Amino acid sequence: MKTTFDNVLTSAAVLVTACVTAISGYLFFAGVGQRWVYGVAVATMVVAWFARRFGASRRNVTTSLLLAGTLLTVTLCMKVLEHMGWAAESDIAARTNGIMAGAILVVLSNAIPKRMSSANALAMLRTIGRAFVIGGLGYAVAWLVLPLHVADTVAPIIVLASLIVACVAYVGWHRTGDRPAS
Repeated sequence: MKTTFDNVLTSAAVLVTACVTAISGYLFFAGVGQRWVYGVAVATMVVAWFARRFGASRRNVTTSLLLAGTLLTVTLCMKVLEHMGWAAESDIAARTNGIMAGAILVVLSNAIPKRMSSANALAMLRTIGRAFVIGGLGYAVAWLVLPLHVADTVAPIIVLASLIVACVAYVGWHRTGDRPAS
């Protein structure tokens, strides 16, 4: 039985797929850039829907489809804005990609503490999850507010710092002899 959340998730995935298809069609027929790229975007969505239909975990595939579709939609919208002359080619596209990458890191990091086997493992996973959520937020904010040449250097350093915190948490947990669930 489908829950309300599943219905909303599926509806959002359908909406995002429609956006990817419509924007790709517009860019294809407007002759913007290499046309085959827009076919790849639509094909990606088609393959994801087939994976959802025939896959074992529909919710996980639908969530992935929604995230990938959102990323494609934002990227294609930036291309439309550039084509219409409403956005400078390099500045807004680079910032948008950086902000989206940070947002994706935050969303994916939120799922890390959901897998646990013991209290010690849960504490370690929460520390890792928090480190990457803060790293993702820092990455997105760096691309949002810093000059491009500075954000290009600072944003990866922020994520590297969160990776170091995660490694330290793992090493500290590993020394206790506890093991995560597979």
